[in-house]
Amino acid sequence: MQRRLRPFLMIASLAPLAGCAGFGDFAVHTADPLHRPYKVAETSENITLAYGKAAPAVKLSPEADQPWPTSYPEDPTIVEIEKSDKGVQ
Repeated sequence: MQRRLRPFLMIASLAPLAGCAGFGDFAVHTADPLHRPYKVAETSENITLAYGKAAPAVKLSPEADQPWPTSYPEDPTIVEIEKSDKGVQ
């Protein structure tokens, strides 16, 4: 009796791990050694550098206009903040 019950208990204990993916996806992702959904593409720059090959260099081009603001508005002083809180001009 115990030998027949042991596989059932093993499967029943793994069933909650399936979560929202479903038991089929859980079983494939767990038991299939060739299924790697998050494998990095062989053509990526990081893999190319990891293998010691030269990666294509991409040159930076300058912006056509001024991307940064040249001046910022001055912060109010504490006296100005107190006056505005009291309604004094």
